Amino acid sequence: MRFLFSLFLLCSLVIADEQCKNAAKLIQEGVKLSDSSDGEIGKYREAAELCPSMPEAFYNLGVVLGAKGDHSGALEQFKKAIAIKPAGAYLIGAGRAAIEVGEDAVSFFEKATEFEAVASSAYEGLAIAYEKKGEISKAIEVLEKGLAHNSSSQSTRYNLSVMLIRAERNEEAKRVLLDLLQQDPNHPLANFQLGLIQWAEGGHVDLALDKISQAARLAPKNAEIQRVFAGILKEIGDLERAELALRRALIAEPNDIEARVLLGLVLVDKKQEALAEEVLLQAVSQNLTHSNAFAALARAQVELGKYGAAEENFKKALSIDPNNVSAINDLGVLYKRQGYPEKAQSQFKAALALDPKFSVAQKNLED
Repeated sequence: MRFLFSLFLLCSLVIADEQCKNAAKLIQEGVKLSDSSDGEIGKYREAAELCPSMPEAFYNLGVVLGAKGDHSGALEQFKKAIAIKPAGAYLIGAGRAAIEVGEDAVSFFEKATEFEAVASSAYEGLAIAYEKKGEISKAIEVLEKGLAHNSSSQSTRYNLSVMLIRAERNEEAKRVLLDLLQQDPNHPLANFQLGLIQWAEGGHVDLALDKISQAARLAPKNAEIQRVFAGILKEIGDLERAELALRRALIAEPNDIEARVLLGLVLVDKKQEALAEEVLLQAVSQNLTHSNAFAALARAQVELGKYGAAEENFKKALSIDPNNVSAINDLGVLYKRQGYPEKAQSQFKAALALDPKFSVAQKNLED
């Protein structure tokens, strides 16, 4: 989201000369455009040239450059604004741009926490900066400070739960998520994350499914939630709902190849192999280096009796990822159907060598 400073509302400078008065007018014109166009950029550049002591011109220019993906240019402009006046919003802008270009953003966000009006956003940004450096414990510590500063911040509480999950501190994460859901029972991401923790634990399967299902209802356009929900539905055999969730995911994000591959596998399970092949051909054309897409296509082709094409696609999958255990196993299934038991056994053993806990290959080996 873009936040532009309207000079007449936020600027505290006393404009004394004619050039700075003209610069102020240019900034107002740019704010009215707010379309990230070359015209808007030109307004702010001209304003900065006319009145180099006006930080709002540099800040607004940085915002627009960042929106257009020029994060290096944005960082340069934010630094110019900070040099004139180290305001909290300027520091946060610089911190976000620094993260995008791979620079250390910690100092920007640390300074921004000193400004009350933006402290909550500053703490969240500082946590992201530490996360990017792999310092998850520091990210957690910062988010806890942010929560102490503003206990009603849902975004800080949610981000804290995510960091706790990453640190494998699931019990603490659950408590944070439950607190968040007391604030807002309809928080889709909180329901989703709590459901995932419960599902992984295995002891509260019904509760987990209820939470993830609620998240999917609350966020029908969130492709990740729909895809994960579909994967769980597939696992429990609810293929109709799994297909619906995946189609919602693909409406929300047509380029979600993971959702497309999973949809193909669901259609295979539904015995709609021809439709599955069509979906999976789209997936492999979308990404020629996606091992699971080729493996899933091969599975559909096995069911269609297209053994030659299936073997070729299994081998393509394994050329991309030689450790794709499912593809190794499924190639064994193909060899078994073709009447090559020794080749099939070799594949099952190879899969188990990579993953001794891969029960599907173990069962195939024993049959």
